[in-house]
Amino acid sequence: SCGTPVVAFHIGGIPDMVVPSRTGYLAQPYDTAELARGIDWILRHPDSSTLRGNSRHKAEAMFDRQDIVRQHMDAYEDAVGGRS
Repeated sequence: SCGTPVVAFHIGGIPDMVVPSRTGYLAQPYDTAELARGIDWILRHPDSSTLRGNSRHKAEAMFDRQDIVRQHMDAYEDAVGGRS
């Protein structure tokens, strides 16, 4: 959420957060050479401010406070049977 582009393996929940070429770089799982290329790509990117801005906007969109509170309240109400 601090606007830092991410380089990670395309595995687990990471692809939900990283949009290739917009918010970071996704390497094939366990391919360390590709991971290194991704790091190099981020460090040499000619428009790093756009990558940072895209990263921040993605985090804000996915983790809006009001949405997270609502999701927690919905889960709580489901768990205790508070919904009719």
